[in-house]
Amino acid sequence: MTPNEGKIALPDRPTDEAIALAHGIDPAAARRWVLAVHEAGHIVGALAHGGRPAPVFLDDAGGACAALGLRGYTLAIAAACGPAAERLALSDAPPCPAPEDAVLHSQTAVAAMLEEILGASADSPEAVTGPSDARIVAEWTITGFEADPNSWAGRAGEVYLRARWTVQGYPGPILILAGELWRQGHAMPSRVRELLDFTDAADGRKEAEL
Repeated sequence: MTPNEGKIALPDRPTDEAIALAHGIDPAAARRWVLAVHEAGHIVGALAHGGRPAPVFLDDAGGACAALGLRGYTLAIAAACGPAAERLALSDAPPCPAPEDAVLHSQTAVAAMLEEILGASADSPEAVTGPSDARIVAEWTITGFEADPNSWAGRAGEVYLRARWTVQGYPGPILILAGELWRQGHAMPSRVRELLDFTDAADGRKEAEL
């Protein structure tokens, strides 16, 4: 086996310190900006692969959103789009100083809000949150291939590659939504629709042109 065989190429994620230094902001602001870009990556990744706008929040443990309408492969890609988008937080500065009274919701409060908002949905929403991104990808990677571990790295690598392509295809929408999350700390589906027009993009044609 060669040194790279069987290994998964995970996204190269910038540190909060690097982002703070690049943009001349304090580490707390850098953390808020990378969280905003990460969660925006999930939502835009979901929309680019046929999902529907969903509530998204920043919280004190990271962030949370729901990728409605996605399952399996496309859900895994949307999960991987969060980490893949974080490079944009390094290359692009936040649009303005964070509000002085900006407060991150608690993770418990966000979970309760998502349950209240989505609990009556006809779909059973899949939560896509920072800490479980890798687990979502891993579950898709392994399910149905439990007896073939040699295939896992290739399957996961495909998901992360598609996520990188998606982020490369939609940096503008990601940064627009990230700016809203940076300022407000959340975005409801109606606001996501106002900010982003995915009428012609949800079928993935932009990604196919890359």
